[in-house]
Amino acid sequence: RRRLFEMVTRQDDNGRRYLFVINPDLRDTAIDYITVDGQYQTITDMGIGSHCAISLAPRQPISVNSRATDSTSRHSDGTALISVRSPPGRTTFQMRLEPGEGTVLELAQ
Repeated sequence: RRRLFEMVTRQDDNGRRYLFVINPDLRDTAIDYITVDGQYQTITDMGIGSHCAISLAPRQPISVNSRATDSTSRHSDGTALISVRSPPGRTTFQMRLEPGEGTVLELAQ
């Protein structure tokens, strides 16, 4: 499966971790699930002028409709039912970025 985002993590002198995420596609919006190492309690989008919390996937699997899959069993709206969860020791969340857009996420335990 093709990765939709370019990402890099950094840690500041105070131990705070950040994830820089970019949609390198200049024509299409990117929507996908991201899984990072570490069990984070909150992830905050530090984007320009907005600091908002990101919804995290639960530790137990849930089924959601998603366009971020190569499934052959798609619904008429183009989505497919997939199972999403944050695996042990990792955190999963959904990200949506417009063409060429990027943001910085603060990862807080």
